[in-house]
Amino acid sequence: MGVKTPPKPIAWPTYTPQRLSSSAQKAALYVLSSHWDREWYQTFETFRYRLVNLLDDVLARQDSGEIDGPFYCDGQAIILEDYLDIRPDERQRIAARLQNRQLVAGPWYVLPDEFLVSGESLIRNIQIGRELVESLGGRPSDCGFLCDLFGSNAQMPQLLKAFGIEVAYVWRGTNHHDQRLLWWVGADGTRIPSYRFGTNGYWGYAVNVRGHCDHEDHIEAEKTLPERFWEYVEKEAAATPIDAVLVFDGADHAGFDPHAYSQLKALAGSEHGHDYDICHVELDDHAAEILRHTDRITTEVHGELYESAKHPFDLDQQALVGGTLASRIHIKQFNARCEWLLTRWAEPAATLATCRLGDRYPADFLKRAWKHLIQNHPHDSICGCSIDRVHEDMIYRFNQCEDLAEQVTQNALRHLAEAAVGSPGVPEDETRIVVFNPLPETLSAVVDVDALIPDWKQPPNGGQPAKERGLPATPHDEQGNPIPFQARSLSPITLQLETHKHRAPRSYEARTLGLSMPLELPPLGWKTISLRKANVHWIRTPRSESLVHDERTLQNQHLTLNVQSDGTLSLTDRKTNATYNRLLTLEDGADVGDGWRYIAPANDTVSYTGGNCTGITVLDDGPHLGRIEIRCQLIVPARYDRETAERSQRTVTIDVTHRVALRADARHVEVETTINNTAEDHRLRVLCPVEARTDHYWTDAPFDTARRPIALKPDQHTWREPELETKPQQAWTAVADANRGLALVAEGLRETAVLDRPDRAIALTLLRATQKTAFTSGEPGGQLPGEHTFRYWITPAEEKPDAAELHNLATLLNARVRSVSLLPGIHARGSGYPVGPDTSPTAPGIAITGPARLSALQVRGDELEIRLFNPLDTPASGTIQLPEPQKNPGQPPAARSVSLTGTTLEPIDVEQGRIAIELSPKQIITLRVTGLIQNPVHSN
Repeated sequence: MGVKTPPKPIAWPTYTPQRLSSSAQKAALYVLSSHWDREWYQTFETFRYRLVNLLDDVLARQDSGEIDGPFYCDGQAIILEDYLDIRPDERQRIAARLQNRQLVAGPWYVLPDEFLVSGESLIRNIQIGRELVESLGGRPSDCGFLCDLFGSNAQMPQLLKAFGIEVAYVWRGTNHHDQRLLWWVGADGTRIPSYRFGTNGYWGYAVNVRGHCDHEDHIEAEKTLPERFWEYVEKEAAATPIDAVLVFDGADHAGFDPHAYSQLKALAGSEHGHDYDICHVELDDHAAEILRHTDRITTEVHGELYESAKHPFDLDQQALVGGTLASRIHIKQFNARCEWLLTRWAEPAATLATCRLGDRYPADFLKRAWKHLIQNHPHDSICGCSIDRVHEDMIYRFNQCEDLAEQVTQNALRHLAEAAVGSPGVPEDETRIVVFNPLPETLSAVVDVDALIPDWKQPPNGGQPAKERGLPATPHDEQGNPIPFQARSLSPITLQLETHKHRAPRSYEARTLGLSMPLELPPLGWKTISLRKANVHWIRTPRSESLVHDERTLQNQHLTLNVQSDGTLSLTDRKTNATYNRLLTLEDGADVGDGWRYIAPANDTVSYTGGNCTGITVLDDGPHLGRIEIRCQLIVPARYDRETAERSQRTVTIDVTHRVALRADARHVEVETTINNTAEDHRLRVLCPVEARTDHYWTDAPFDTARRPIALKPDQHTWREPELETKPQQAWTAVADANRGLALVAEGLRETAVLDRPDRAIALTLLRATQKTAFTSGEPGGQLPGEHTFRYWITPAEEKPDAAELHNLATLLNARVRSVSLLPGIHARGSGYPVGPDTSPTAPGIAITGPARLSALQVRGDELEIRLFNPLDTPASGTIQLPEPQKNPGQPPAARSVSLTGTTLEPIDVEQGRIAIELSPKQIITLRVTGLIQNPVHSN
């Protein structure tokens, strides 16, 4: 009796680039993954429960050999962090799998939205993701995985290339459903080969081959898995110009399917008769195949990938879902506040305290703040399209980020302020105010300062009634000269808290004196002001010509502003004599969509403010600041009635308050709008008609200035997903012709439009109130009831707006000037901390000339890192004046340009602390400087 030969073990063919190059065979490259939305229709912890089970299963099956290929972690690294928080004992196992490429993670920390977060947030996201993988001994994936993001911004090719990422993977935002490979050309001209997923996107294999959406498990399919597989491969091959076809198995939250995997593995190891090797690979292997054959790519796409879905669902299932820009607007506002706080205050202030005073740079605290923030950037989180619980959880993370960043900021500014005041400290009859500039260039403007002052007892004043007395103190510069000022407010006595490193915290009483003063602040530097106690009697402010001409009119050297009877504004640019009417018109229409999509019903009725101004109050009346409050009422339908399919007959009143301010010598009007939202199922926008004769407008975008057409595509009404008139902005939108133009600069409002009608109104979305949430019958959180406040500025704009200057306005609006108050007997020098050297009472931090804008200023190791970008489509030249070091470093500073991974690109000359810079159009550069960071003096 013969010995039975054991069956040959089933194995995947071994993939090597050489094998594919030297063989007549083609390759079907199978990638095992699972697209992991960290939170969406379930909370983070609910999804994490499923994630841990998924990775437990994958690791166990890899141990047993059932899975004998890599698992791709969806292009993000936080999956590993979330898993190890629950399974800390698996750290070595995870590290080993990363090192032998059985797990492939990164480059992202999380998969973000690309328009609702800043460009700097995108960079930090990839940096943190790469660092996380590297901390476990792994090598991050070098695939630019953007598969499910709701469109892509025009600078992503440049950002990816700066990380050494040579291939992008996209789906949404482009309608090239029948072409798998494209050249994507970014705003600066960077070209990156890009794989465009097909009809079903990254779900293609799961849906068409292994029946991921077939819940009738026991019903026999009409075709076998091998038959479906070859049908799928042939279809993909027809759209793929190279010999490697991607078979991507990574549907949303998909667990491992052992039955389908074993069948595919058996097929791969069999004599199947097709001209393909079926290989289980990592996605980077597929990217390498693309890079070997870029000469076969013939189609180019340019700039933003932000097209709505054109083709029928059976041809292409991508959808842009462009309504997310204004969903749950409060989380967009909170996100912007945290981004500006980190990049304009926490990091630069800590950097200056490190350079000038020798403070220890709080890198770990700042990284923790960034991680809290970026954990809110997954597209289903920041986009506002998840269930209520998810967005409630986001507020906690924002709060943690803000607490950390605020503590770092206050600590650094306090140390810098104490050094500016100097060792003698604050005299008994003064308060010292150190005012800080968030711009890296000189700021000459009327600045608001809220100063703490002691409860100085009032001296005798001839029996004058208390309510007629003036102010307890006046401001002086460092030479003792009085500073012109305008008092805005004086608070009652309030209790303040002072903490001390070695002693118990204590409270003290103080008042807050609000002043508006014309100041000249050094670039990213500070100016010290003395508030001197009145010696004889409380001082009144001298009366000068006011910016308030009457209760409805504000005027300075550049602008005249009139409040109309309906509560709207009329603005005249005194330089051009152009007048803009009906500014601040409020538009309210129905919205029956959800967090993803804005949908106006067919029988919508739209309400506008008009004739319903209920009151005007002058709030500030002086030579430096004029401010008027306008109260209006907007009467709108209470909700959308889904039974009658129209807005309800019952109406509610939305109370609206506009606070409009004009400062001396300013070329912009400041607006703060507060509404009490009492309606449901609606969208509220503020309109500013411009009446410019033009067919395009401008907005800012991450590291970019975008030129957009006003008119929608002529055939968009035939598309499966009609194009929306609203588009993304970071902070500003401008529309102008040769004779007239306006720009709106906003705080945390990301949705804007210029209406295609004769008045060319800029439409800034304030909020969308919607009921629907994913996989629920509806929830109340998206209706956003209650009070909301929005801040935005209006300024005249040129035909081609000055993007660099508008970015400065956005910085001042979003970051604002800050000040630190040092009181006598309370804020002793050092407050228990070791004291660094004195600095000048007025001093610059770092100065940048030219149109290049600052994105980041931080300490990396023992180097200063500076990141700049050119928002213009022309070259930008200028200089960087470096901050003074704590002490003579012995060697002059040395600089180099680096990639976003820190790799040196080229040395940069430094002459007397100054660096000359030259940026090509839309270029982003990162510089590292040595010789400025000394050994830390003390811990933060």
